[in-house]
Amino acid sequence: KVTEKYTQSVGATLGQKSLEETALAGAIASVLILLFMLVFYRAPGFIAVICMIIYVWMLLGVFWLMGATLTLPGIAAFILGIGIAVDANIITDERIKEELRSGKTLHSALRSGSKNSLRTIIDAHVTTAIAGAVLFYMGQGSVKGFAVVLLWSIIINVITNVLFTRFLLHLLVQSGHFAKPWHFGVKESEIRAL
Repeated sequence: KVTEKYTQSVGATLGQKSLEETALAGAIASVLILLFMLVFYRAPGFIAVICMIIYVWMLLGVFWLMGATLTLPGIAAFILGIGIAVDANIITDERIKEELRSGKTLHSALRSGSKNSLRTIIDAHVTTAIAGAVLFYMGQGSVKGFAVVLLWSIIINVITNVLFTRFLLHLLVQSGHFAKPWHFGVKESEIRAL
């Protein structure tokens, strides 16, 4: 027998306030994340910031084309997608830094770091997509909305923060203007001789 233990009713003004507070918290967190990327990863962090801004606008564009309304669970999935995008950039940048610390040239470190990080990133995206697909298939209402935003976040993240980031990093290295290890957040004292 099912008995009701707790009921909560949210009025329109409280719901609107929650929505505004969630959006504000997401905006503050996003700014702090972008600053973190700039401070710790320097040139690749700057590229990550550009790609993350493109990611946000592309995702908003998809929602606009779909005529979707962002609900509280949708905003939560949107912010989670930003976290996933940051994670993809951090994994790539850290792998490149590891390769630079081992004494490889910048071109070699970029090639090797990008290759080694791609498997990890794709594995993480595939498992998240599977979870999102299950939520979409089995969920109802707001759970299904969360899943839709999450799945679109993963698709756009692969385009902007995996493929486009790597393209821009290769252009950056080929330009020759950012050829020093400290441009990538690596100190000279951290580099080991081969």
